Amino acid sequence: MRQRNIFLIFAFYFLIFVFLTGCEAFRKKFVRKQAPRAPEKAYYVPTDYPKRPGDIEDEYNEYFTFWKRSQEELIAYLSGYYKKQIASSRRAIENLTYMRDMLKEEKAAKLTEYIKQMDLIHEEIKESHGFFMPGKSAEIAGELSVIYNDVRKNYPYKKIKDFLK
Repeated sequence: MRQRNIFLIFAFYFLIFVFLTGCEAFRKKFVRKQAPRAPEKAYYVPTDYPKRPGDIEDEYNEYFTFWKRSQEELIAYLSGYYKKQIASSRRAIENLTYMRDMLKEEKAAKLTEYIKQMDLIHEEIKESHGFFMPGKSAEIAGELSVIYNDVRKNYPYKKIKDFLK
């Protein structure tokens, strides 16, 4: 009886030990490890597509629309949001530059003047960190509106299509 009690106590402790520690070591020992797979290499073949005749018109229209929107944003956010002012002015300048690059020299010259004015305004915004004196904000908004109206009236696709490169 005594041997049986010792055996039961030993078996009880053994079962508690096995349940508490788990069989992780046994599983690691007897389960096969999967071989690491090498990632598949991707091959990209660059393809140059020829320009279609309508591409430059579409591209000009896109840049004109992008410029128009960023100029409107810049005028709207001139009284606040410094980061928005900087981003909008930078985008407006970039889009005007792309538009200028698509035009012949006779029309591109006036657009270059507008780009220089926009560069000056961009630098003014950077220097002031978006905080203008009370009259300065209205003055800059007026300059931006003049540029906006001139470009909007003189450089839409309908008036410029004969001057595209």
